[in-house]
Amino acid sequence: MGLQMPYPTARIVCKTMYFLIVEDNKILSDIIQDDLKAQGHAVDTATDGQSGLEMALSFDYNLIILDIMLPRLDGFTVCAKLRLAGNKTPILMLTAQDSYENKVKGLDSGADDYLTKPFSNAELFARIRALMRRFYSVSSALLSIGHISLDTASQKVYARGQEVVLTSKEYSIFEYLLYNRNAVVARSMIEEHVWGGEYGALSNVVDVLISNLRKKLCTTENGVHIKAVRGLGYELTDKI
Repeated sequence: MGLQMPYPTARIVCKTMYFLIVEDNKILSDIIQDDLKAQGHAVDTATDGQSGLEMALSFDYNLIILDIMLPRLDGFTVCAKLRLAGNKTPILMLTAQDSYENKVKGLDSGADDYLTKPFSNAELFARIRALMRRFYSVSSALLSIGHISLDTASQKVYARGQEVVLTSKEYSIFEYLLYNRNAVVARSMIEEHVWGGEYGALSNVVDVLISNLRKKLCTTENGVHIKAVRGLGYELTDKI
């Protein structure tokens, strides 16, 4: 197994980040995923290169953790295809092959860093933090749309300077939509990011929470709308 666990994990950044783990070793993937989620971050996973490529091209992740030895498409190919498509998301490659040639090939394919298995969680998260500093050094804790702002550090939302009290789930959904503003987000993606696949039979819970957000935030004065796109999902926009 690739990940050793002798040290506590330090927080990466104060705001919620969105990670994609492309790793066919489920135990290793679950360990990394659990650590990231424990820090309040959102995580998607894929177990083969083709699925990972499609997910990376369809969503704007903050960082991709990409294994090299994968079914369907290897990590080198996935990385190269992402870069050819213009995707600039930071990529941290993982591999069990500790050779100079593989490291060079990985970096030449477009990876931003390279980590050889086995590794400690301390080293993994130190490298993730370094990549976050490199790519998001000017990143602000404040996100905004229309006359609404969201402080990812304090997890508070303001409309025209006045705080709007949201439940934890309402906040999570609104933050997720805000990171994907002016793009349609599928219901299944909202459910996965907010509940981690543990939402069971609560089929209308997203609709109820979206309705609450519309009442609390989506007014003409605030200039923000959550549109339902039939058969697809929801879109947060400041466009009429």
